[in-house]
Amino acid sequence: MQWEDVRPAGASHTVLMVHGGPGSQRSPRLCEQVLRSGPFRVIAYDQRGCGDSTPRGGLAANTTQDLIDDIESLRRHLEIDRWLVVGGSWGATLALAYAGQHGHAISGLVLRGLFVPDEHELKWVFQGAREVNQTAWENWRQVAPRDRLDQLVPWLADVFAGSDLPLQTRVVHAWQSWERALAGTDAPVDRADADLTLAIDRYRVQAHYLARGCWMKRDELATIAAKLQGVPALFLHGELDQLCRMDAARNVQAHFAGSEWRTIAGAGHDPFHPDMVEALQQGLASFVAIGCFRSLCA
Repeated sequence: MQWEDVRPAGASHTVLMVHGGPGSQRSPRLCEQVLRSGPFRVIAYDQRGCGDSTPRGGLAANTTQDLIDDIESLRRHLEIDRWLVVGGSWGATLALAYAGQHGHAISGLVLRGLFVPDEHELKWVFQGAREVNQTAWENWRQVAPRDRLDQLVPWLADVFAGSDLPLQTRVVHAWQSWERALAGTDAPVDRADADLTLAIDRYRVQAHYLARGCWMKRDELATIAAKLQGVPALFLHGELDQLCRMDAARNVQAHFAGSEWRTIAGAGHDPFHPDMVEALQQGLASFVAIGCFRSLCA
């Protein structure tokens, strides 16, 4: 596991940044947003198979439980008692799953664009949403066998577990286009998408996770949330996000007693949308000032 640890002078709170994907990598730009929000020591790391962690794109011993164990190992290695865990998309999923097993180590949670990896949401992303953007969906028609268009996830796992580089390249471009169409934004292509080799490794890991439902049971996130009462938690979600739908995330938040929900009007899945950035920074400033995410602590 590769990580970086930024400790500004006078930092009074430790933040763990959990990146999305599955398969993406840590983002210096996201870390900078947090550093501008208050006196934070910021720790960012690359999950197994991601970014600078080796082997990049590796699938062996790469499950959700392995990632949870890695976070806790990192906390112990750095001798941190408790930290504020910030995650977006799959990173929010993993952050919540980690909190469910290691609540004693959590001072707070910030969960942006929570991804709910259940069968219903995965079916929406790869089948139900085809009406959202017909042009992007046509890209899938160009690369996927006709008899696999209704079973894209297992087909994608097969593609990236194989060695057909030209096919993987075509699939990467179709998948990138599809994700951006559903994200509801004009978000810039990140480093992992701009570099073909990085992108193939990213989607290899992502397909590996999605094909297995991210090793999560039905309603598991809601069950975890129900057990975390008293943990300060802020959910941020763009109203235009069709990649990680708001209703699914809202259902999880409804089980999390005392948590705060904020819908970001006009935003999609892009973490750099100005209003999303502002909401994140306001929430973190509130946490520093009063130890929670509400205008007044309950």
